[in-house]
Amino acid sequence: MKEEMNNAEEAPPVHPNYGGFVGDDDDDIAEREDPLAAWEHEQQVQIMREQDVQLEGVSRTVGNLREQAHVMGRELEEQAEMIDALGTDTDRVQGKLGRGLKDLNKFIRKNEGKLKVLNVWFG
Repeated sequence: MKEEMNNAEEAPPVHPNYGGFVGDDDDDIAEREDPLAAWEHEQQVQIMREQDVQLEGVSRTVGNLREQAHVMGRELEEQAEMIDALGTDTDRVQGKLGRGLKDLNKFIRKNEGKLKVLNVWFG
């Protein structure tokens, strides 16, 4: 077991991106020697560039949607305040109308007898 540990310490480190050893340029050499691999690599780079452009567009769209949502939220808050004010005004006017109708009914009851007399005189 000690020998295995010593052997593991002597092994060259693994490159994190390639899974191979540090300084292992076999992939680069293979691409230079294999035109198909080079073409494939270029296609992958092109696809990644296109994806970056599309992601930037998505990011702008999301930003625009966020701004529109913010504007809509402010508008809804303002409309809620206006509705509350309208409700308060409606309650006030309803109270005044109720008092006015009450006063009108009182007036009619007080003057019912007088109307009968007037009908008899002018009838």
